[in-house]
Amino acid sequence: MKYKKLRRGFTLIELMVVIAIIGILAFLEGADVSKSGEGRDLDTAKTKIMTFMRGISDKSFETGNVYEINFEFDKYRIVAKKDEKIIDSITVPKRFEYRDVNWNNNFNRKTTSLGNISKSLSIFIIDKKNSKFCARATFLNMSSVHYMGISLYAPTDKLTFEKKDYSDTNNWKRLSWN
Repeated sequence: MKYKKLRRGFTLIELMVVIAIIGILAFLEGADVSKSGEGRDLDTAKTKIMTFMRGISDKSFETGNVYEINFEFDKYRIVAKKDEKIIDSITVPKRFEYRDVNWNNNFNRKTTSLGNISKSLSIFIIDKKNSKFCARATFLNMSSVHYMGISLYAPTDKLTFEKKDYSDTNNWKRLSWN
């Protein structure tokens, strides 16, 4: 009677193929994780800025006070003051650059006693790594309704960083309005 020798285990080639497949999958997953990190930071920046501005607007409306809002984007923060005393502040993700329509990164605005903003403003959020526009948050003086209008926009494919056509409204798609 002949006994067949049973093969137990894997050959070296089979092991190398499995390790290569695992390596490729790990690499692809790592790329997805870094992209989701960028998206998370962008969502954080947009949410923090819009929530902060809405909160100061509501506080101004409720109390009848005028607040000064200092956008200190060189320090990655926004500060609200009443009579030079800081009443609230936030920090924003350092992955991005923040500018107004005049390309300033430090500027001021005030609320009105009715919760409006003294002068409309747009904040552009720019990815520092690849110099591309990621979002635009616009805060509008809605004096007829005594309410600050807030819009959030995403760039269209037509928007390019080199041409400085960021102020053209045709290059932005509105995502939300409140």
